[in-house]
Amino acid sequence: MFYTRRQMLKLGMGTVPLTCFIANRTSLFAAVPGGQKPNSKFNGVQIGVIAPYSFRGLPSSAESLLNAMVELGISATELQNGPVESFAGAPSGGGGRGGGAGGAAAIPGLTADQQAGVAAMNDSIASQSQALSSARAALAQATFYDVASIPARLAAVSAAELDVANGRAHAFAKLQGTPARLNAQQIEALVTQATGGARGGRGAGRPGGGGNSEMTKWRATVSMDRFKALRKMYNDAGVSIYGFKLGLDLNSPDSEYEYAFNVVEALGANQLTMELPNAATTKRIGEYAAKRKLWAGYHAHAQAHLTFWDEAFSQSPYNGANIDIGHYVAGTSQSPIPFIEKNHGRITSMHLKDRKFNNGDNTPWGQGDTPIKEVLQLMKKQHYTFPATIEFEYNPPQGSNVMAELAKCVRYAKDALA
Repeated sequence: MFYTRRQMLKLGMGTVPLTCFIANRTSLFAAVPGGQKPNSKFNGVQIGVIAPYSFRGLPSSAESLLNAMVELGISATELQNGPVESFAGAPSGGGGRGGGAGGAAAIPGLTADQQAGVAAMNDSIASQSQALSSARAALAQATFYDVASIPARLAAVSAAELDVANGRAHAFAKLQGTPARLNAQQIEALVTQATGGARGGRGAGRPGGGGNSEMTKWRATVSMDRFKALRKMYNDAGVSIYGFKLGLDLNSPDSEYEYAFNVVEALGANQLTMELPNAATTKRIGEYAAKRKLWAGYHAHAQAHLTFWDEAFSQSPYNGANIDIGHYVAGTSQSPIPFIEKNHGRITSMHLKDRKFNNGDNTPWGQGDTPIKEVLQLMKKQHYTFPATIEFEYNPPQGSNVMAELAKCVRYAKDALA
């Protein structure tokens, strides 16, 4: 089913400007009068946003995310691998649970036209499937590292599930309106796949390939031209890409490591970001980072503390910290400012959110214990050049929505840096 504006109001999405839902590249400046480019660098401090995570419940294609950033006036971003790889033509159905519509191989009696139709249906929801995989991974991480964030991360999974379901329903209705429509037996096989009964029903793989040989092969052979085209599209709209988020495993093939840093370079970014892995993996990643002279920025949740990244720092001059000051405050019940002052030269980028002490909840900015204003003012005073990244994680209050709350975050940062 599809949602009317009245139904979207009940979901807290009804006041999202329609420009946020436009995926047409010709509309990139529709939200800004006269095509004025966004600017979220305030008094020397670059404010960015991590996407698609911060835009939960909204369309997650690279084009739609760019529209939303332009509308919010955000001029820099850390992009997760899902929309980036989808834009570049990554194979769909690559290893995340239950995201895809299902592959054609196990569906009985498909004609060539029907096979093409099912493939097109999968391709049309590839970015939504990858966003769902990312949301599920974040929820799983919270189980071990950050229990207080579970409700917000569960809400993000639910929103991503809805996005996939609506996208799949639209794509299936389109297929059934053609001469290549599926019969009842074929539909049943498709349903089985989509609910995890066959490999084809699994979504876009976990970072690092996730054991998906098709994705690993694609990453080893793909041209960087589409990634460069994505960079140009964002840059032309006034948005720079400073980070690409993709996890790497110790046992990932060399081609995956080369691919990850190739993409960072093609996007015009200076850092590969990921959750902090074990010491053996950070050593291997750090060696690649040093060879390419690109940063590896390791993210952490509430397990972070003053010396948390020291081992990774010691392994490579290009191993850095992607500190989240909200999680740091929640886990330590202390200010992150001493860490920032001590390690500012090793911080690749910093996530902004407001949480309370003692593993407390996420709150609207200014209502928790995280000194967002003081941290931003420190960056301004000391001329720190790493970006400060909005990671929107609290639940919008009743009557509001994600876009309205993101706009408040941008305003809060701008006012703090005035």
